[in-house]
Amino acid sequence: MSTTHEKSIRFPARVNEKLEKLANKHGRTKLLFFEQMVEYFYRTKKDPKDINDEVLKNALVANHEKYIGFIKTQENTMLIPIKQEVELSLKTLERILNAFNSQVIQANNTILQNQAVQVQRSDDTNRVLKEIANRLDGKDLLKQKFLVLLEHYIKARENINAVLSPKSVQELNQRTVKLIDDL
Repeated sequence: MSTTHEKSIRFPARVNEKLEKLANKHGRTKLLFFEQMVEYFYRTKKDPKDINDEVLKNALVANHEKYIGFIKTQENTMLIPIKQEVELSLKTLERILNAFNSQVIQANNTILQNQAVQVQRSDDTNRVLKEIANRLDGKDLLKQKFLVLLEHYIKARENINAVLSPKSVQELNQRTVKLIDDL
């Protein structure tokens, strides 16, 4: 910024008053304030007539629309297909899970039925084993009684043979048959 005054600008006195107030408010001379003001508008490329920054607002709106367009493009090209693939994957996973669950439930039901059959068979086997044990015990008891009966018959016959009464032999035979029937 040069301090030489090569050019001059004519402007109304009321504008000069405003320029002086602004320069004094910011602690600068009128010339320095004017130079900085020109430099500001030159660098920012702002229009001094555009008090409300309409150009800036329009630029922001245009950029905003570009960003929105970019986001919508990304949404259509990437996000929507990804969402559709995820939904398809979830549906497939749900079908697989349902099929797996139904197979597991069916297998569990089959296992439970087989276990019930095994329990029934085990109960039947235990009952048959108890019956066999009871019969074996009954058979041993029967053998013991028969041996007692036979010993009694042998002793009685020996006693009868000494006497040799046919009536006594017949009576002994009948009594032995009755004792065997009682077994």
